[in-house]
Amino acid sequence: MQVAKELQEKYPDIGGVFSVDLVAIAFLREAMKKGINVPKLLQLVGYDGSFVSHMTYPSFPSVVQPYEGLAQQAVSVLYQLMNKGTLAS
Repeated sequence: MQVAKELQEKYPDIGGVFSVDLVAIAFLREAMKKGINVPKLLQLVGYDGSFVSHMTYPSFPSVVQPYEGLAQQAVSVLYQLMNKGTLAS
């Protein structure tokens, strides 16, 4: 991914990346090409919770997003606003 290469060139002393898992993997690949020790000098955290974060070496943590719960809450808020005009506290 070109964005990982460009950002590592622009910010060579970057110490951490928090991104979607595939971008984190791109940062990992670029760091490995440059001899940057991951996770000692560059720490990666994904936020997709996908299995791919465990298929790399080194692997990196990835936060699982509760998409179903977030969607249910969003629908509930919209429903309340459409029917009552205000949110219940």
